[in-house]
Order: sequence, then structure tokens, then C-alpha cells
Amino acid sequence: MRKPPGLSIPNVLSPEGLLLCAVSILMQIAGGADYPTVPPGAVITAAAGLIVLFVSSRYIVILGLLVAAFITFGAFAAPDTAEHLAEPGEFLVFLGSVVQIAALAVAVIGGLVATVRAFRRSPAVTPR
Repeated sequence: MRKPPGLSIPNVLSPEGLLLCAVSILMQIAGGADYPTVPPGAVITAAAGLIVLFVSSRYIVILGLLVAAFITFGAFAAPDTAEHLAEPGEFLVFLGSVVQIAALAVAVIGGLVATVRAFRRSPAVTPR
């Protein structure tokens, strides 16, 4: 039986990126960006980040990667992201968007590395 992944750097970067993404959405809301009353992106990324951070399983790291990839796709598919980045005068909205993109990049890369490490085959043990 394989030991579940510990708190290596990729295993910490993925949930921290997701949690920072949730904070960045709250920054955008504080700056006046139009979001629903309960922003689903913030709730999803915060919940997934906490689960990936506190649940020790080699399969949980996939959750962090999938959520980060899903939110990244949604952020770039939404026309609001381009509008937020085009208006640096609305400082909190602009800064929140920049932080969100950086946090998602960290979460995707960290989640990808953590997933590859979690499922990499260990070298075969040869009996003596």
C-alpha cells in the first residue's frame, strides 16, 4: 500500500492557489464587480481548497486540479474577465482579476504536479 501524499510543495500550492482564487473573487466584489449574492466561484474554490488541504488521499489531489482547471476555463470564457483587466482604474476589480489569474495558474500547475507525483509508479522492489 502506498503512503498518501504529504504536504509537499505541489500538494500545498494547489489548495493555496484555490483559496487565493476565492479571496481574489471577494476582492473583485469589494471593488464593485457584478457577481451573484453568493459567488459560486468563491464557494467552489474555497471548499475544494480546504478539502485538498486537509484530506490526505492520493485521489483528492485530482479534485484540486479539476476544480482549478474548471474555474480557469470559466474565467477565460467569461467576457467579464477581459473587461476587468481592461479597466485598471477600478483598482480592486483589476487587482482581484490579476490575482485570480495568478492564483489559478499556481493551482493548476501545483495540482498537475501533485497528481503526477501521487500516481507515479514506485520502482519495483527486487527480492534479494
